Amino acid sequence: VAPDSAPQSVSEDKFVAGDKENFPENIDQVHQAALTALESEGLFILQDNLGLGEASILAEYASGEKVKVSMKTLTDSSTKVKIRVGVLGDELKSLTVMDAIEQHL
Repeated sequence: VAPDSAPQSVSEDKFVAGDKENFPENIDQVHQAALTALESEGLFILQDNLGLGEASILAEYASGEKVKVSMKTLTDSSTKVKIRVGVLGDELKSLTVMDAIEQHL
């Protein structure tokens, strides 16, 4: 029984930390895709910051639940994306947002 519980807690740790994925596109492309994806999912953009090598977007569902998308340049042609939905995190919504970003790249 113990071996089954260990992977589950690892999955929960990853989920609580936010969903992460690396994209083989530069930060400008990923940032624009993230904005488009959030708007297409019906979220309101509250803050949008794009700087040298990093970007972040704070958005909100109609319910008031907040979504933070953080992006960081790994190389000239790859970007790390981290998504956090709500205070404790919502894995399903995080994955939905991540999928929407992928669709807009």
